[in-house]
Amino acid sequence: MVNPNLSRRVARVIGIMVTLGLTIDLRFAFAKRVDLAQDFSDLSESDKRAILAAEKIARSGLSFSEILDLKDQTD
Repeated sequence: MVNPNLSRRVARVIGIMVTLGLTIDLRFAFAKRVDLAQDFSDLSESDKRAILAAEKIARSGLSFSEILDLKDQTD
């Protein structure tokens, strides 16, 4: 069963994750894992880290163009 709190949490940052390179195939696989999780603790460590990193970026107040600039600098 879908956890509404977890789904909302992911929905707030999925755009950042896509901007940073989450492809459509990876996005569907990620969404399936999120849908199956009862809560955040049920996710894999890599999924947790991805969500936490995207939340940190969201809190930073960077615009999408600034996020893209940072991504380009690390590629």
